[in-house]
Amino acid sequence: MWAAAAALALLWPAHAVGPLDGIPLDTRLEAIVLGLMLPALWWFDRSVFDWAPARLLVAALLALKIASTLALTQAGFCTEFRAERPIAGRIQAIDFDDPSGELPSWDLRARSNAAHCSAITARSYLSRADFPAWFVNLLDNTEPAQSRVVMHVSGVVAPSAAGTLSLQTTPEMNARIEVDGRQIAPSRDGRIAVGLDAGVHTVSTSAILTGSTWMFEPLWNGSDPWRSAHVSIVPPSRLDVITPWVAVAIAITAAALIACWLLQAARSAHLHALEWTWIVTASCALAWLGATRFDRAAVLLLFGVLMLPGVWRRANVRGTFLLIGIPWLALVGRLSLDQIARFSIYTRGNDWLTYQVSAYRIYRFGYWLEAGEKAFYYQPLYRWICGALHTVFGDSSVGELYWDAGCLLAGALVALHLGKAAGRRWALGAAIATLAVAALGPVWYLIGRGLAEISAAGFAALAALRLMRARDQTVPAACIAGALAVLAYYGRLNHMLFAGGLLALVLPLRLPARAIRDPRRILSRINVRSATAYVAVLVVGLALLATRMWYYGGRFSIFQGTGLALNYTGFEPAKVLHSVFATVIGNESFDPRGLPILAGVVAAALAVAQVPAFASLPLGASLVCLSGVAGAFVAHAHGYPGRFSVHLLPVTTALLFASASVLIGLFRVRPAGDPSHQGATAVLTSPATAHRNP
Repeated sequence: MWAAAAALALLWPAHAVGPLDGIPLDTRLEAIVLGLMLPALWWFDRSVFDWAPARLLVAALLALKIASTLALTQAGFCTEFRAERPIAGRIQAIDFDDPSGELPSWDLRARSNAAHCSAITARSYLSRADFPAWFVNLLDNTEPAQSRVVMHVSGVVAPSAAGTLSLQTTPEMNARIEVDGRQIAPSRDGRIAVGLDAGVHTVSTSAILTGSTWMFEPLWNGSDPWRSAHVSIVPPSRLDVITPWVAVAIAITAAALIACWLLQAARSAHLHALEWTWIVTASCALAWLGATRFDRAAVLLLFGVLMLPGVWRRANVRGTFLLIGIPWLALVGRLSLDQIARFSIYTRGNDWLTYQVSAYRIYRFGYWLEAGEKAFYYQPLYRWICGALHTVFGDSSVGELYWDAGCLLAGALVALHLGKAAGRRWALGAAIATLAVAALGPVWYLIGRGLAEISAAGFAALAALRLMRARDQTVPAACIAGALAVLAYYGRLNHMLFAGGLLALVLPLRLPARAIRDPRRILSRINVRSATAYVAVLVVGLALLATRMWYYGGRFSIFQGTGLALNYTGFEPAKVLHSVFATVIGNESFDPRGLPILAGVVAAALAVAQVPAFASLPLGASLVCLSGVAGAFVAHAHGYPGRFSVHLLPVTTALLFASASVLIGLFRVRPAGDPSHQGATAVLTSPATAHRNP
C-alpha cells in the first residue's frame, strides 16, 4: 500500500511548477527519475516502506501535492489549440467526428482545472517538436489534411519587482501579443520586449501555427519566467505567494524519498564491491556508447559480467536485474534523451498511427469500450497501453521506448530461468543473449516504434515467470499467469496458441524432451489444479473478447472483423512456408541476424522429434517454443521486421545455450572413470535432478 501511495505522490501533478512536480514527465530529470527509475525501484524492492521515515516522506509529499491542488492557482500559461475546421471522417480505419475543432493535448493538468486549456505551458518551446502538439498526427491524416492551427496563450505574470518581459516567436506565426490589454507589435524576427512594474499583469498571445517553424520562448529579465516571476493561468490569490516555496518543498521531499528508496534497494541487494563496480562501469559505458553509432553493439559488453568471480551465484531474478538490467536501462535512458518532451510524427499507412489515434479517442473523448473500432481489425490492447503512457509522459512517445525496454528485460529474465537447465552460467549468458539478439537483430526496428508486438511478448514473459512459480504454488499464482497470458493475446491475437502453449511451463524445468515417450510420467509431474486454473482464465479471456464483439456486431465471435480474414493462410503450402520462415528468421527475406532465433526453433523441433542429444533438452521450453511458431500456420506472418519473432527471443536463446551446453558436453574429453563423462547431458537428464525446480 505504501509503495503504491509513494508512486501516486511522486506522479501526482502539482499546481506549483518545479523539478519532480509530477506528470506530465516533460523534463529529462523527471522522465529518467520518475519514468524509468521509479518503476524499476517499485518492482525491485519495496521494503523501504517498512521504515517509518520513508512513510513520513510519502505522507508529506502527498499532503503537499493535495494542498497545492486545492489551495494554489495552476502555475504556467493556459494554452488553447483549435483546428481551422472540425475534424471529421476516417483516419486510418478509425472514425473520428469532433465538431468542436478543439485540439486537447495529452497534458493531464489541462483537464483538471476550470480554465478551458488544451495544455499548461510551463516550459519554453524552442522548435515545433517541443510544442504539446501530438494532434498534428490527426491533422496530417484527415481528408483533406489540415495545415493550420490557431494557438491562443493566456495567463498572468506577477513579478515581485520591475523588469522586462520578452517573448520570442517566429515571423511565420504572425503572433499578436497583448500585455494588460495593450497590443505589442513584434519585431521583424518575431520578438517583443516590454517593461513591467511589480504587480499583476495579464498576457495574451494569439498565433497561427503552420509549416515547420514554430517557437514560443517567454523570458523574464532574460531567464525562465516560471522560476524568476510568478506565472499562472488566472490572477493569483493571496495564498499563491507561497507557490515557489511549495515547489521547492515538493522537489526536496520527492528527492529525499527517491534517495531513501535507492539506498534501501542497494542495501537489500547484498552485492560485493566488485559487482557494484561492474554495475557502475557497465552502465556508464553503455550510456556513453548510446550516443554513438555503436549504440546497438554496446549490449555485447554485458557478456563481460560472466568474467566476474562467482557470478553464477547471482543467476536469479534480482541478481540478473542488477548486473544486466541496470546497464540495459542506462543505455535506454541515454537513447531516450532526444525524445523527452518532444512529440513524434506517425506516418499514414502504418499500424502505429492507428494505435495512436485510437488511444486519443479513448483517453481524450471517453470511448473506453469502443476504443476506435467496433471490431478489432488491429490488435486490441496496445491502444490502451500507449494512451496510459501518454497520460504519464504527455505528448512525447518516450514512454513507449521505456515500456518496450522493460518488456524485453522481462523476456531476458525468462531466458535466465529456462537456461538454468544447462547451468547458472549458461543461464546468465542466455539472458544477455536475449537482449543482444533484440538489439542487433530485426527486433530492434520495433523498439519504441509504437507497435503492439513487444508489449504482447512482455505480457507473455510475465505469464511465463508466474507459471514457473505456479508449479509449486497455489491456484492464485496460476490465475495471475492466466490473466497475463490473456493480455498477451489481447496484445497480439496471433498469440492465442502461444498462450496455451505456455502451459508447458508447469512441467519441471529439467524434465527432458525424451520424457515425451512416457506420457504418464509427464502427467504425473503436472499440478492439475494450477493447470486447470490457467486454462480457465484463458477461456474467460476469450469469452470476454467474443462478448464485446456480440455487443457491437451482434455475433459471438473472437475473429469477427479481425485481420484474420486478410491474413488467413488457408494452410496453402506457399503461404504457410513463407509465414513460418518469416517467424523463425525475424524477417520476410533471409536475415542472418535472425539465425539465433532459427537455431533455437530447430533445437526445439529436434528435441521433440527425439533426435539423440537434443532429446535431453527441456521438454517444457521446447513445447513453448514450437507453440510460439504455431500461429504462423494460421495467420500469415509479414510486415515489420521482427514483429512475429520477438516473443520467441527468450525461449530460443535459452534453448540455443542449452544446446551448446549439451554439444560441448558430448565432445568434452574427460578422464577415464569420471562419473560426469556424459557432460552436460548428464546434468539435464539425471533422475536425481529431473524433478527439481530451478
